[in-house]
Amino acid sequence: MRRSLDPTLPAPPLTFPVPTVGPSPQQDPDNVARSGPSSSPLEAFMRQPGIYPFPSQFSNVLDRNPWKAQIETFLNRHPVGSPAEGRPR
Repeated sequence: MRRSLDPTLPAPPLTFPVPTVGPSPQQDPDNVARSGPSSSPLEAFMRQPGIYPFPSQFSNVLDRNPWKAQIETFLNRHPVGSPAEGRPR
């Protein structure tokens, strides 16, 4: 089912789930940097209507990356100025 994006929708209540260690194939049992989110939280996130922040022509450098802590752990570098667009500075 295809739905059009609506920029007037409010921010959904669930944020993108972070990766966790766990069983294959979604997770690595030992390393969170090689893992993805668990299936149930990811499915719940994806069922929400709309996306937030709504895509624009410009990169999102105002909001913080929701995976900031995991990125810092993986890079072994603190603090990482990581915008929501995802690239560490």
